Amino acid sequence: MTKLHSATVALTLQPACGIPDNGLDLQGPVNFTSQSVANPSTFSGTVTLSDPSEGFNVAYSVTGTVRAVDSGGTPGAIVSTFTYSGGGTSGTGTINGAAAGLDFTGGVINGQQSGFPACNFTGSIDIVR
Repeated sequence: MTKLHSATVALTLQPACGIPDNGLDLQGPVNFTSQSVANPSTFSGTVTLSDPSEGFNVAYSVTGTVRAVDSGGTPGAIVSTFTYSGGGTSGTGTINGAAAGLDFTGGVINGQQSGFPACNFTGSIDIVR
């Protein structure tokens, strides 16, 4: 089994969450340290995301579940919930999308940061092998 290892996340932040233009174009490595083989599956790991143009670089610890769903016949459809912490912040979120070819592309991410400064985020997410 090939693990997913590289993430690209484009986020819009409301309110700005300390970022001048209310958005981040994040990229970085993903390291899943554990995952159960079930439906739903649980996972944990680290994600280091950066946006050099905004001077943003944070390593997050992530845990959550991912569940295969039948979303109108979409091959590989999944829904995931997760918690994260890092860089003095923490929060929760959801990811919806499909990983039909083992790469997860075109997903939608939403969530709330509860650490200071508090904000909501929405955006797109790709995680590839």
